[in-house]
Amino acid sequence: MNQPEQAPIVSVVVPLYNKAPYVHRSLDSIRRQSIANIEVIIVNDGSTDDSVSVAQSLIADDRRFRIVSQANGGPGTARNRGASEAVAPWIAFLDADDEWDEQYLELSLAFAARFPQEPVVVCSGHWLNGKDKSTERLWRGRGLDDGLVMLNADTDPQYLAHLIAFLWPCSLIIQAEAVRRWSGFYENRCVYGEDSYLFVKLVLRESVALQMRPLAVYHTEASGLANNLRRRTPVEPMLTDPEPLRAVCPPHLQPLLASFLAVRAFRRTVVLAYWGDWRAARALRARFRTPGDWRLPHFWRALLAANPLGAVAGFLLRQLLRKG
Repeated sequence: MNQPEQAPIVSVVVPLYNKAPYVHRSLDSIRRQSIANIEVIIVNDGSTDDSVSVAQSLIADDRRFRIVSQANGGPGTARNRGASEAVAPWIAFLDADDEWDEQYLELSLAFAARFPQEPVVVCSGHWLNGKDKSTERLWRGRGLDDGLVMLNADTDPQYLAHLIAFLWPCSLIIQAEAVRRWSGFYENRCVYGEDSYLFVKLVLRESVALQMRPLAVYHTEASGLANNLRRRTPVEPMLTDPEPLRAVCPPHLQPLLASFLAVRAFRRTVVLAYWGDWRAARALRARFRTPGDWRLPHFWRALLAANPLGAVAGFLLRQLLRKG
């Protein structure tokens, strides 16, 4: 294969951990990209299956691809390792079981160039488990739209919650300097919410461009953390370690951040109660209470859930769902 001589404009980082049945899908979608001047860093995060050998067989004839290996540290550590090796001005992340449209990188870069001052992040929409199920209507219904997003003191906390949920690592490109400036993804062997921790910092301090057109495919068949009602997920780091977020937040956005964290905490309170841990639910709710938060989403549900009766209701609901 003829390789591009010019320096890469995008560094693609692929965290790889035990995804042997799926990694071909991810790497094939990278190889089919309509722009060629990229580098691809596959970070083997301590895989114990055939993921690495499968990847090696797929990339043997393409010098743009390379594999680096490390002891298992979780998705945040793997993405940060790849970012530390990247040489291009933009970084894109693609999980080893997901895939991109052939024009994903080209259209993402073109969208960034539409603005007089390039945004730090460009995030596109995505399909779910194939290109016949777009999530675009869902996110537009939650108030998101094409264009540049800059938060202000009047931003609705629920809008911010939707924005953070929309910023999925595999459908965005980030300026490499911003990844490093804001310390990358959360590590500490975190396996849930490590990405949104970085994204909160980015939206508080940087410009973000949204392109609602779906350009990536999110596959859930290999994801064990996709549904709080099927499997108990850990409390996200923005709630267990919020101080670094508060430290980087501009003064005029501090009330917005407090309300946003309260919304996330109230939602997590309900989940904890569903799994029977009403004491942790009560403590979490109390930790993030703010004046006037009764107006926020999930407040009343959290109030009702954070007690022994909430745990009983959660138990009964779990039994009902299992029977169904």
